[in-house]
Amino acid sequence: MPRLEQLAANVIESSVELHRVLSEARSMLEALDGLDPILSDTAMILQDEHMAKRKFFGNFVDDIKRFDNSFFGINGREAASLDPQQRMLLELSYEALESSGYLTSHQRSAEDPVACFIGGSLNEYLENTACHAPSAYTATGTIRAFMCGRLSYYYGWSGPAEVLDTACSSSLVAIHRACRAIQAGECTMAIAGGVSALTTAGNFFDLGKAGFLSQTGQCKPFDAAADGYCRSEGAGLVVLKKLSDAVSAGDNIFGVIPSIATNQGGTSTTLTVPSPTALKALYRSLFEKSGLKPSHVTYVEAHGTGTQAGDPIEMESIRAILGDSSRATPLSIGSIKGNIGHCEPAAGVAGLLKVLAMMKFSGIPPQANHSRLNPAISALEPDGMEITRKLRDWNVPQRAALVNSYGAGGSNCALLCYTLPRWTWPVLHLL
Repeated sequence: MPRLEQLAANVIESSVELHRVLSEARSMLEALDGLDPILSDTAMILQDEHMAKRKFFGNFVDDIKRFDNSFFGINGREAASLDPQQRMLLELSYEALESSGYLTSHQRSAEDPVACFIGGSLNEYLENTACHAPSAYTATGTIRAFMCGRLSYYYGWSGPAEVLDTACSSSLVAIHRACRAIQAGECTMAIAGGVSALTTAGNFFDLGKAGFLSQTGQCKPFDAAADGYCRSEGAGLVVLKKLSDAVSAGDNIFGVIPSIATNQGGTSTTLTVPSPTALKALYRSLFEKSGLKPSHVTYVEAHGTGTQAGDPIEMESIRAILGDSSRATPLSIGSIKGNIGHCEPAAGVAGLLKVLAMMKFSGIPPQANHSRLNPAISALEPDGMEITRKLRDWNVPQRAALVNSYGAGGSNCALLCYTLPRWTWPVLHLL
């Protein structure tokens, strides 16, 4: 049950700003003009003329170096060795917990049974610190385990603290783990999400060489001109509690997660291409566990990276389970990657935060960077589906959405999320 959200990507720091970016179908893309000479020189050192001539793009957090280390009791030397991912997580977790009211009664010595699950794949800042003399703080500042360990230590939490890496689906898998921990009684509350900071050139070259990255820099989900994804920095967190506990506490509830599931591609055609069989099985399991029907869902936040291989597979998997020509309201499909690019390990939580903002403002935004449907995808209208072209009201009795995220290594994760009128909450027994 998501309780409060924060998202950092470029200048998006609140649900209001996120709603504005989505409503305007705005792209936060930036060309790496200032870094072009450095990237080119690096590529030449690596003896790769093609990479030396290529232009790179990204979606970046504003002033990522800015960090109030003294506020968190961290000295200057330690802060210099602290991965920007850990800095963002400290800041976002504090904002989320402060807004929720948790910090007003929190005492670190109480050792609250709160859990922390973070999706994180990248360790780029280690390359930055390697350019300087060794520090006593480098290990704790860059090893991924400390993304969770530092948060739990700062707040004095005693619940599980785990970093999960399933590549692009990491943050949604972290939320899956959080939901399971709450259900199993391992914790009473959890903070979960993901983070990504792009601080070196190496992964730009590696992903570009592998054909993942767009030559034009834009993520174009489900578009005929889709040519790969654009990398993005960002972090997103949600605070989760049992619905009954949140209702009893009078919490401000943004959404309810009735079911969440994960599986593996297994028999996919290649290592990095999603399996349609696995995706369809994943969606079926969501409805079996939740009691909801596919017809209840009127929006799908797709993984939608804008690749010629992945987009058609994902769309046909959605069509197979949720497509229905008799739908009273069309099933809208979109992807936040058209706005902010691909946050890689933080991509799943970014999609969830988009849905929560949509629910809060009761609107379905136009899909950014979409002009013409990919010809490899059959027409959507005959199956009651659409890619929204302009902002429209989300006026249905129950706003319900499916959020999808799949990892390059084959690990898929998806969840259902909905809002209900307040008077119905006390009778529910859902997570």
